[in-house]
Amino acid sequence: MSQPTILYRYIAREIISFSFVALLMITVVLVAGKIGRELAPLIAMGVSLRDVGAMALLALPMVLSYAIPIAFAFGLLAAYGRLSGDLEIAAMRASGLHIGHLLVPALATGLVLTLAIGKFSLDLEAPARAEARVRLRAIAVQTPEIVPGQFHTFKSRVLMADSKDEDGTLHDVFISDYTDPTRPFEVFADRGNILVNKEAAEIQLELSVGAIHLFDKMATSEDRRISFETMRYGFRFNNKPEVKGLPWRPHDMSTELLREIMAIPPEAAVPKHLRYIKVNKRYRYAMEYHRRYATAVLPILFPLLCVPLGLRRHRHSNSSGALICLGIIFCYYTVYGFGASLGEKQELAPWLSSWLASALLILVSIPLLVRANRSGL
Repeated sequence: MSQPTILYRYIAREIISFSFVALLMITVVLVAGKIGRELAPLIAMGVSLRDVGAMALLALPMVLSYAIPIAFAFGLLAAYGRLSGDLEIAAMRASGLHIGHLLVPALATGLVLTLAIGKFSLDLEAPARAEARVRLRAIAVQTPEIVPGQFHTFKSRVLMADSKDEDGTLHDVFISDYTDPTRPFEVFADRGNILVNKEAAEIQLELSVGAIHLFDKMATSEDRRISFETMRYGFRFNNKPEVKGLPWRPHDMSTELLREIMAIPPEAAVPKHLRYIKVNKRYRYAMEYHRRYATAVLPILFPLLCVPLGLRRHRHSNSSGALICLGIIFCYYTVYGFGASLGEKQELAPWLSSWLASALLILVSIPLLVRANRSGL
């Protein structure tokens, strides 16, 4: 085995080991944050661990597209910083190696990660978003919360309570039932308790002291109002909602669908199966399309910047790699956000607004690579 091959494998192992540890930490933080934001309104209603686990799995394809480049940038800075701090770079320079040799394992590893991110970003992210949306709707329906003072609609039924105790007891309950248009009725009760049977997909209300008001035209004046001391009112609900039609939001669409929308000439009519899109904002679909590819190629671009920066570290600057990584990610996404805002205002072409940050990253990397090469690593 030749000396460069041994060197490449050695450096690649260093990069992968640091990147893997960083990836675990970043993924846990991003997944926890995402499912926390999505499930926060439902936690008080008794979300099960099974639901949390399902949402975490669905969040993985959405966060890995961002977590992998960040972890890889940290791995590059940490690996090359350690090599420089332990004077291994000096030994390589003495053997006649230059910056190109150090870039090979980083670019090769970046190429593999680009293919992985491409799979997540281009193929898995949109279906995961759609499935997560369905799952959230199912959780929300399975664990309904009655907020005092608000009307809650369950298909042809409306439920409202004026106040709610800490134990869940409802006060001044109002129910409007129009499931049978020929015999609608309303219920007023002083108190009520709501019970949810998730297995049977059924809601039960145990009501106390109230009256039923009938609106049947055939009813007599005596039976239009029926008083009660206790009453049980229940109905079934659909706990497996389906998403009908195509999602119009760009980030919910598959890459193939975005490509099809981009191929439609501006003056042409929108096909019937794409009637859900906003015709006057087609640029958003193009921006999302290019955003996915720009994210996927980050592991190929980061070595151009992180390798020369990592080589400038010293033995006792153990924390500088994390700080530099944070700085790079902050600057990249700041520029990306700026480009996206210009693209939203249609002041930049959709492709340029998505690739602006990547182009700037390359421009900044060129003088760093030249300087590292001239200084002999």
